[in-house]
Amino acid sequence: MERKLIAYLPYVVRKYDIFQAITIGEQPEFDMAWHNTDTIRNEQYLFTAEDIGLRRWERILGIQPKDTDTIAYRRDRILSRLNEKLPYTLKQLRKMLDALCGKAHYSIYLSEYTLFVSVSVIAKNRFADVVSLLERITPQNIFLDIQQQYNSWGAVRNAATWRQAQSGTWQELKEEVL
Repeated sequence: MERKLIAYLPYVVRKYDIFQAITIGEQPEFDMAWHNTDTIRNEQYLFTAEDIGLRRWERILGIQPKDTDTIAYRRDRILSRLNEKLPYTLKQLRKMLDALCGKAHYSIYLSEYTLFVSVSVIAKNRFADVVSLLERITPQNIFLDIQQQYNSWGAVRNAATWRQAQSGTWQELKEEVL
């Protein structure tokens, strides 16, 4: 927003050279003050925080960000940590995993005292966060079986030509998003 300091003076004094010179000289300082005020206001709220606010939330919640984490990913991780409420239901757990991995990028199944969770190849970068979340919130009498899904040969064969499949190793093909 363009705020000119001279616009805040009465009309009578705006025409004088001395007041114009004073406001021109002070304009950069006021621009910086207005910018800093806007930045501080934005850093107070999680949805508009960029750096200082996110670091503050991470320090409060005990989250260690990685150098490669984007601002959106850091914000999602903080939101998922804030949404952890005990006791939770399977529906609440699905909401947490939706926020962390995205819908349809994981599968979950509860059988007696075992919780099976499988994270798709698309969300493989968030696998460690899923493990951390489940270890933190799952009751101690529930056994966790958490797995990372990989591409099968059938999925690779349907998505790539033989020449494309030969261009990489099997390790690369099974972990690549097709």
